Amino acid sequence: FLLPVIFIVLWSSAFVAGKAGVHHSTPFAFLAARFIIVALIFSGVAAGLYMWHRWHGRTKSSDAVAPHIKTASSEPILLTALVGLLLHGFYLGSTFLAMSLGLGLYVIPLAIIRHPELTDLANAPVAAILTALQIGIGLALLGRGLIAPHGAALRAAFGAAGLAVIFLRFTG
Repeated sequence: FLLPVIFIVLWSSAFVAGKAGVHHSTPFAFLAARFIIVALIFSGVAAGLYMWHRWHGRTKSSDAVAPHIKTASSEPILLTALVGLLLHGFYLGSTFLAMSLGLGLYVIPLAIIRHPELTDLANAPVAAILTALQIGIGLALLGRGLIAPHGAALRAAFGAAGLAVIFLRFTG
């Protein structure tokens, strides 16, 4: 319960704090200070949860019952932290820069909600290649089904596979 509440408070404070903060510092210095504060808060919460888990979560009997179970790797946590750092670095960094240049606080959310469309636009060439490849495979299977020399069952199987590939491309 505690982590979601902290997350919501920190997330929702970005625009309000950013608007006030960019008047007293550079946008990226303010972003760095914000990251340091958030990292300290979450480090404290993580340390507290770790200690609580160590004291209350494990007993000697549970360790003896399942000694073959290994502890979880920290790699997913580190990768998630890196993605978050990059994502919020660009997201909040560009937001704070726009605020410092005088862009109104009411315009910034309108630009932010366009991120999915911009991502789709940037992804369009890759999606077009994949679509063409899938349609090509479907047509090749369909064509192979039309000229299969080994009987109706094989022709039907290739034809069905080709139609399925083409159908799946256009339905999701």
